[in-house]
Amino acid sequence: MQSWLKWVRISLGLGSMLALLGLAQSQSIALTKVPVVEWNQNDTLELIDYPTVLTWTDGFVQNGSQWPQIDSMEERLRRHPSVYRVEASVGINGKIRIQIDQRDPLLRLIDSLGHQQYLDKTKHLMPAMVGIPARIPIATGLGNLSGLAEDSALLDELMELANQLYSDPFWWIFTDQISLHPTKGFVLNPKIGKHQVVLGKATKLSGKLKKLKLFYMHGLHPADWDAYATIDARFKGQIVCQPYSLPPLQITQPRDSLATADTTSTIPNP
Repeated sequence: MQSWLKWVRISLGLGSMLALLGLAQSQSIALTKVPVVEWNQNDTLELIDYPTVLTWTDGFVQNGSQWPQIDSMEERLRRHPSVYRVEASVGINGKIRIQIDQRDPLLRLIDSLGHQQYLDKTKHLMPAMVGIPARIPIATGLGNLSGLAEDSALLDELMELANQLYSDPFWWIFTDQISLHPTKGFVLNPKIGKHQVVLGKATKLSGKLKKLKLFYMHGLHPADWDAYATIDARFKGQIVCQPYSLPPLQITQPRDSLATADTTSTIPNP
């Protein structure tokens, strides 16, 4: 007897659920024409705004009398260069809900022609939308950005440097611009101070940055940040500071030897 009642309850429950779904789809007044859009709470940038979402999904929402084309809405939004993940759904109440995860850029790349792209945390290149600049380090000296996607070695180096800077709040706040110099390699421009920080090749970056951080925190007074033209971390166990009064640094000695008149600080390798 109890088993029979159990199956009756299950059947009634399923019947009620199907009736509600049928009512929701048959009642055009219950369908909301304008979707509710939600962004990931961890997103700090607005790379795709609400009006853009409405424009990209308008043809799939219909006029409120037909069930929205959810799969088509998701597929269309995934093609937007700033969208990393999207999920769309329709509730029993007829409300359309779109949840968006935006891509998370690490660098804004600018070439000599003024073309701009973002490099995100997944090593994905996307257009830098005009009028929505991200407050992240700028990278220059990369050549024409149209061919950057095929230069896997340079992209790997950029990602390594960007990840190293991002992983340490000191360097992420410190860095305003990254330049790729033909002879010096990667060079950082700080947000405060007129000097440049020479890193060289994108190798042993962790050790170079740790060495530099110790120097900034314990060996260089903030008042001296404008006293030097360059602070060079390419030398093993040493940091070379080039004052503005001296001619540009010319490196003719092997990297591990030092025979210049520059100010030198010796810091143990981290």
